[in-house]
Amino acid sequence: MSAEDSPEELAAWLEQAWRQLRPAYGSRPGFGRPAVDEYVAHILERLRSADRLDPDEIRMAPMFPATIWSAAYEPRDVLELRAALADRVSRSRSVSTEALFTRADVPQAAVDIAEQIRVAKFRVRPWARYDQRDVDAYLLNLERSLRRGQSVNSAEIRARRFSTAKGFAHGCVAKDVRRVLELVAEYADSGS
Repeated sequence: MSAEDSPEELAAWLEQAWRQLRPAYGSRPGFGRPAVDEYVAHILERLRSADRLDPDEIRMAPMFPATIWSAAYEPRDVLELRAALADRVSRSRSVSTEALFTRADVPQAAVDIAEQIRVAKFRVRPWARYDQRDVDAYLLNLERSLRRGQSVNSAEIRARRFSTAKGFAHGCVAKDVRRVLELVAEYADSGS
């Protein structure tokens, strides 16, 4: 596995990873196979047509419907596949996120914090506190603000509340999210 994959290599990797998704059994909730299969097939089609994929688009894709007692995949496998795909796509892009969003006059400390936001990983669990889409959208806005040289308010960051995951939906572990937010707030407090 190279640091940068061609679209053909990404497609081959994704097909293999897709075949390895484990089914969810019994009364345990899983992600419905039709929705996951449709999503993966769409990504494969885009890779084969040389359509440019954005890792943020993959990370912020809608959550798959949860189902019990029907054809479903293990949620952890699906979420790990999506995270790994976003990571591989970000490494294979010819133009980096930094080149797309970072202004030339932005202090290096802001760029470093923005990069830490971009690579942050959160544990995702059923019935965890924070809705993953809400967290991803907020952190993406924070990252882009920092890369554009805009100031961020530490009090607002610390006070930020997220919607909670509903039903069988997986959510981000609050402690993990708060750790990243505190890092950004400390940067804002430092006045760098």
